[in-house]
Amino acid sequence: ICSEQILLYKTIKVMRKLASVVGDDVSFIPDEEALRDKIYKFFYKKELGGFIDGYVSGKNALHRQQNIFAILYDFATKDEQKTILNKILLNERITPIKTPYFKFYELLAVCKAGRVDIAQKMLNSYWGGMLQEGATTFWEEYDENIKGIEKYAMYGYPFDKSLCHAWGSGPIRILGEYIAGV
Repeated sequence: ICSEQILLYKTIKVMRKLASVVGDDVSFIPDEEALRDKIYKFFYKKELGGFIDGYVSGKNALHRQQNIFAILYDFATKDEQKTILNKILLNERITPIKTPYFKFYELLAVCKAGRVDIAQKMLNSYWGGMLQEGATTFWEEYDENIKGIEKYAMYGYPFDKSLCHAWGSGPIRILGEYIAGV
């Protein structure tokens, strides 16, 4: 799974830095560059514009999550980040993220890629969409295409969706850091 490999890569880099800061021997830490090379070998598809989620199935499926991590953790080069933004994150044919938890990371990646204007529109559409639906707190999941009482269903059960989910608070950071410049 590409997302997990990119997270492992970032973890190894942080481990190496922390060990170095405290004067610890870093020889026990795996080689992050060897892992990086393997991630590119197995998961990066230049012709598709980003990283596929897994290679075992042979489907070469593009999803947003692993590409968001590639931007947020500076795994992808600046040129690759621009391509990921345009071919994946701004591509409506790529399955959208429906949870505010990961939508927050998508907004961060879009902001980091220099498109705060697009992030603002996404914020207004997604979180604003919940408010237009009558939300007074943010939901566990939101899909603007689901209407009526079905919008409260989740996990195959009617009314199983949390309508007060702490992970929906992501816009606070986006508004402070990227919109207000704090």
